[in-house]
Amino acid sequence: HIVRADGGTLFVDEFDTLSPDLQAIFLSVLEGRSAEMVGGDSVTPSVRCIFATNADVDAAVVAGTLRRDLLDRIAVTLSVPPLRDRRGDVLQLARHLLPAVNMHDRCLLALLRHEWPGNIRELKSTLERARAKAEIDDSAQVLIDHFDLPAFITDAVQQMADDDIRRELWHCADAVARTEGFGPGTGLQKRAGEILGVKEAQASKMYQAFGLNEASVA
Repeated sequence: HIVRADGGTLFVDEFDTLSPDLQAIFLSVLEGRSAEMVGGDSVTPSVRCIFATNADVDAAVVAGTLRRDLLDRIAVTLSVPPLRDRRGDVLQLARHLLPAVNMHDRCLLALLRHEWPGNIRELKSTLERARAKAEIDDSAQVLIDHFDLPAFITDAVQQMADDDIRRELWHCADAVARTEGFGPGTGLQKRAGEILGVKEAQASKMYQAFGLNEASVA
């Protein structure tokens, strides 16, 4: 794979589980040194590597399963918070994962209320199963009944009146935007609109309609 990716980028998932030999090979590649292939030939590929893992890399180093020099050789590290800590991304990710799927507002509210312990993998599988169920039902829209979410979430959303769903959805988006640090006059309405996939002008109308931050202009 390293040789095939010469001149490009190689994505390495769960890199903390690589064998010691593979870790040594990657260290050589990252340092611009040659690596020996089976048969005795050596290669010096030019590859940009992106490493990913959901493990505690420092703990893996202490446990002896991950080389400290390999970890130190990775130039830039990014820590992505779990999905429960970035609720504002949930609906944007849903629109990206299923761009052509139309979901009822009850679904959007349920997606925002769930904590997603399985992160994006759980979100992706939940959406795919919902789409499959909607297709089986020959439904033009994904409904709350198509989602495999905790009953306390779906039951609560199901019991809400239709007129209350839209209001609660905007209140929820507003609360999420505030937890992200947005406030009146600092992009609150715009961020809430981004969460729900609408332009700032539409978000402003919704804020007026539902009494959210009426005196502010975000």
